[in-house]
Amino acid sequence: MNSEEIKIKIKERFPGVYEGRNLEVLMREVEMLTPVIKNGLVEFLESEVVPDIEVEGYSLEKLVSEHQMNVLAAFLTLDWLRKEPEEAKKSLLRGHDAIV
Repeated sequence: MNSEEIKIKIKERFPGVYEGRNLEVLMREVEMLTPVIKNGLVEFLESEVVPDIEVEGYSLEKLVSEHQMNVLAAFLTLDWLRKEPEEAKKSLLRGHDAIV
């Protein structure tokens, strides 16, 4: 799947979420994904099945359920964990803000 096809699939799967500048920023990040993560993203976009990928003890499912990420953010986070594991783990352990 080439970049344009990925972009189209993202717009279809996440209508109204990634548009304009946000979509362009996301696509730059997608282009830099490590092959295993990018292949998993393509698999997800084609089938809507979340692949079983784990990096440094984090899976897509865990990032979505425990860190309230959408699937695309979870893919980007797994890639960050592969590239900069210590920095990414520190950030994940600090947590995130929640709107109540």
